This record gives sequence, C-alpha cells and structure tokens, in this order.
Amino acid sequence: MKEASRKPCIRALLCGLAVMTGFAMSGCATADLGTKKEDQKKIFVIGQSEGIQFWDDVEQGSRDAAEEFKYELHYSNAKSIADIEGQIDLVNDAIRQQADVIVIALNDTEALKAPLEAAQNAGIKIMTLNADFAREDSDRRTAFVGTNNFISGQIAGKHVVDAYKDPINDKAFIMAHSGSASSATARVGGFRSVVESTIQPLAGQARAAAAIAAAQAAAQAAAQANPDGENAGGPPEGAGGPPAGVQGDQGGAPEGAGGPPAGVQGDQGGAPEGAGGPPAGVQGDQGGAPEGAGGPPAGVQGDQGGAPEGAGGPPEGAGGPPAGAGDMGDFSAVAGQMTCNGDVNTAKAQTMQFLQEHPEVKIVLATNESSTLGVCQAIQEMDFEPDDLEVIGFNANDAEIQYLRAGILDGLVVQNPYNMGYLSVYYAGQLAKGQSIAANIDTGVTFVTAENIDNDDIQLILDPKKYLGK
Repeated sequence: MKEASRKPCIRALLCGLAVMTGFAMSGCATADLGTKKEDQKKIFVIGQSEGIQFWDDVEQGSRDAAEEFKYELHYSNAKSIADIEGQIDLVNDAIRQQADVIVIALNDTEALKAPLEAAQNAGIKIMTLNADFAREDSDRRTAFVGTNNFISGQIAGKHVVDAYKDPINDKAFIMAHSGSASSATARVGGFRSVVESTIQPLAGQARAAAAIAAAQAAAQAAAQANPDGENAGGPPEGAGGPPAGVQGDQGGAPEGAGGPPAGVQGDQGGAPEGAGGPPAGVQGDQGGAPEGAGGPPAGVQGDQGGAPEGAGGPPEGAGGPPAGAGDMGDFSAVAGQMTCNGDVNTAKAQTMQFLQEHPEVKIVLATNESSTLGVCQAIQEMDFEPDDLEVIGFNANDAEIQYLRAGILDGLVVQNPYNMGYLSVYYAGQLAKGQSIAANIDTGVTFVTAENIDNDDIQLILDPKKYLGK
C-alpha cells in the first residue's frame, strides 16, 4: 500500500478504535479532518522519558497528526520518568513560546501543578496524556487522552488470580516504574484491588478448612489411642485434670483432692475446690477446658473451633501461613512492591534480590516497558522455568514481544501509544480552535499473550503502519 493511501486508513482506524467517555466522536468524520485555518496552531507535547519505544510511538502518532492537520508541533521528552525538573523546564519553555495547547504526561502530579497553572494563567490550554491528575484535580486540565490505568491494572490482576495455586502461601511481587506518576500508581491500585479482594477470602477459607482438618485429625488420633473408650471423658493424663483411671470411673476427683468424694461430684456437677472449672465428665458436655489448658480437650476442639494449647493456628504442614505472615486479618496477596524510576538495570537488580529473598513469590507484575524489561532480564538470568512464575508486563516493544514468545512473559497489557499521540494532537488542535472536546478520551487497552499475538487485530494494534503497509 502506498504511503499516501495508508494514512487515511490509519486515521479511519484510529477514529474507530478510540472510545470516548461522555462524548460522541463526530469530529472524526472524514469531511471535518481536513479543515484548515490560516493561523497555524502551536501544540507542545511533553512525554515522560527518552529512550523508550512507547514514547517513540507516541511521538510518531503526534507528528503524523500534526502533518495531516497542519499544526505546528513541538515534541519533547523528559530525560527519564524521574526527571521532574526537566518537565518543568519544558512547560516553562512552552509558556515562553506562547503555545496554544500543552499536552503533557505528568511525571509528578504535585510538582507540575504550579507550572501548569502558570501556563493556564497565560491563556494556554492544558491536556494530559497517559498520566493524569488525580480526580479531585481534574479541573487543572481540559482533557485526558490515554488508557484508564486503574482498569488496565485490574485487567492484569484478573489474568493472574489462577496462578495463586495456594492462596495462603503464594504471593505476588510488583515492580512499579514510578512512585509519583499516576500511570504507575493507578495500575498498581487496580491490580491490588483485584488480587486482594479475590485471594484474601480464599486464604481465609483455606485457613478455616486447615484448622477444621487439624481438629478432626487430633480427635481421630485420640480415638485411635483409646479404642475401648477408656478415659474418653476427660483430658489425657498430665493434661491438667485428674489422673487417668480416676476420672473415667468416678467422674470426680480422688478422695482428699479438695472437693466432695468420688460419686458426689458426678451427681452434683460441682468442681473440686480450686479447680476453676467443672469436673471431668461434665467438661465434655459443657465445652470447658481443664485448668491451664487454654482450650477444650481433644475431641471437643473439632466441634468448638478451638486449637490445641499453644498452637495459634493449624499445625505445621496443614496449609497455614509461613512464619511471619501474620494472622488472617493481616494476610496480603502481595509480598512486596519496589520502584525502579524507569530504569531497566534498577528493575533487574531489585527483582533478583526480592525473588531470592522471597521464594513464596509466584506472580510478578511490571507496570511499564522499562520495568518489564528489567524483570524479564532478572528472571532469565536466575534460570526460572516457565511454569515457576506468572509474569505480566505493560506495553509491547520488540524485546518484550520476544520475551513473550519465549515464555518468560505470560502476558502484556498493551496500550496504543501511536493512537495516544495521534489523538492528542488532533484534539489539541480542536481545542486550540475553540471547540469543545471530551474530558476523557480512552484509547483502549488489549491483553496480549503468546497465543493471540499473531492475530490480525493484535498485529494491527502493535504496529499499525507496518501492518497496513504489508
């Protein structure tokens, strides 16, 4: 397909794929797309990081739209996602050059408030791209273009819940690309909302089942130890009650033990003086425990839900939490979270360290391209088998796709960066011309696996220009 005929196809495709919230995309009709004005609108697009294929694709979409609609485009990236001062300098430069619209992917929602407010005061319209302000600060921009990051995190979470084979002991590890960019914090929040709400109840059920099984096993063991039922009405010898033989035959305390003689105690239901509880024989019916036992005797435990003295939970090997995991109320499906600030090498080193220290980790989430690559490099170097870990990443550069095909990655939450750039510039132009646009322009997300990556619709999303040029 020739270049001249390809662009209208891509444009039509992008218009069809974009999903609006509260706005019909009537402005995407072909007749309106070629509208020009003599004064060329000046649009500044500021990305999050250099050297990232995702932002290269955003830039390409931005430049194609600017060329098509005859806008003056100034595209720049910060040096890295941790480069907040760099983004502030780029905003100030846009103010000096009297931009009509600034489109920015926020590296830090708090630090960018003041410079963007200065831009608004200078009459410049503000749009956000990929990383937005918090909901309560949404009035600081006119529109957001990009993925719903919370939902994309939920999608990742839904694809890993089956990997928790043991909901008590299996854990997830999160490698976030930033601690301040909403693109990271929202994805993590969405992921956690799914795995915590799904796995924690399953862990509670598993704990309860383990406790019941342990109690039943203890009762069965006690019954097997006493097949004739002798001394069955009280605790074993030395458990804090009268000695074996007295309790079973008489139901009371031995003569001189501080209470009425044997035979009287059984009829009256009284306890020997100082015993602190009912005598043997009554104990089984009432659910009481022998003095100092801390719980009901063997056999009663299963019915009452108690645990053996000092147990604090199910016995070792019964499926309980590992040491230090806390009680059921403290259970988390996530073992830990680290931040790499968009650096591949940092993500690799942190992942290797965490996995070495936490063998209970069975699921790994990485929240962007650089964090995903670092995680994959760590897993590859540590010689994990494909079935050892369920690994989900974000975006889809060439290296990530290779990791997916090799089985190191199990899935990729793929955005559409070209679409983001293209639609950002298109709508920035509409805004610059005084037209109303949607407050939220959702560019969608797709979950890609080794099984579906070669499907036509997936290839179209991964590289629309290459696909349409076949």
